Amino acid sequence: MTDESEVTLTVGNCISYVSTSPIHLGGFVATDTASQRLDLLRSAPLNAWIALSEDESRIVATGASYQEVAEGSEKAGEPNPIIIKTPVRWLAFSV
Repeated sequence: MTDESEVTLTVGNCISYVSTSPIHLGGFVATDTASQRLDLLRSAPLNAWIALSEDESRIVATGASYQEVAEGSEKAGEPNPIIIKTPVRWLAFSV
């Protein structure tokens, strides 16, 4: 059983690492927020443009083109979306 203060980094279908302190992956630090962001990104459609809310807590628009997503995020009322292209497939990696 894990303590609520523990940070779990999940990659693919396995738990790679559990720690009570942040996990350092090069310049990237996996925290609860980073883990939630990873879950959010993995829930997005593959090979698509997506717009995240400014705080990166939710997907506000998805589409086949940058323009479609920019317009969708504007309609959703998100003034400063983070727009990215998701990969064709997620690749698993080990820590």
